[in-house]
Amino acid sequence: MPCSLLLHNGSELRVTEEDVALVLGFPIGGRKIVPKKKNEECALLEEWKGIFDKDEYKISPSDVSTEMLSYKEGGEWFSRHFIVFVVSLLLDNTQNGYVNPMIVSHLNEVEKIKEIDWCDHVLNCLIDSKVSWEKKKDKAFTGPLLFLTEYVKRFAHKSKMLASTVIDVLKMFEDAPKSLIEKENFIRIQEAAKQLIGVGKRKRGVDRREENDARSTQEREDDAFWAETIAAVERVENPNQKKSLYDKGIEDIP
Repeated sequence: MPCSLLLHNGSELRVTEEDVALVLGFPIGGRKIVPKKKNEECALLEEWKGIFDKDEYKISPSDVSTEMLSYKEGGEWFSRHFIVFVVSLLLDNTQNGYVNPMIVSHLNEVEKIKEIDWCDHVLNCLIDSKVSWEKKKDKAFTGPLLFLTEYVKRFAHKSKMLASTVIDVLKMFEDAPKSLIEKENFIRIQEAAKQLIGVGKRKRGVDRREENDARSTQEREDDAFWAETIAAVERVENPNQKKSLYDKGIEDIP
């Protein structure tokens, strides 16, 4: 489930499962995690709770870690404890600091854990925690804060690199021959470069929705433009490539 982050300037930053996979390295499996109902019974969850000699709602990450490390040879319960530990610390925390054991109900078949769409689960946790936090902003944010921090940090770094590159390109445009500056395609490329770093001209009286519709139309036009441009380049390159192969073939003849 892709979602978007609303930035301070009103822009939206789209986040997808692929982004989660790149940042956290989690697998994008085919099995979605469907939340269980609160009163829905689960034998595995009850068995997990019974392992700890304490109140089921006061099991800490430290308790889970200690139990997990007691399985020196690994095994199914080691894997289940590990998943609970990771989910509770990195994805879906609780306000009181104790672990969230609900994920256990999805861990019956340990060998199929890798088939779960963990990246989708991260995004769902992000959405749910944001909704909860909006209602009570005096409470802690319990969502995947590590992912959020790393993703925004990477985005900021890439954006800085992109802006630097585009600025260099714009400088090249300024030094371009006058005959080229007047070309329609040149002007379109120049405007596209400006929009990438937010310096493109914005029409007055146009709201964001109309602007998005216009952008979608422009993207379709750009697709056609680039398709025609690439085709033209290929028409020029292909004969040259064929001639190059012919010349090389002649040279290889003994």
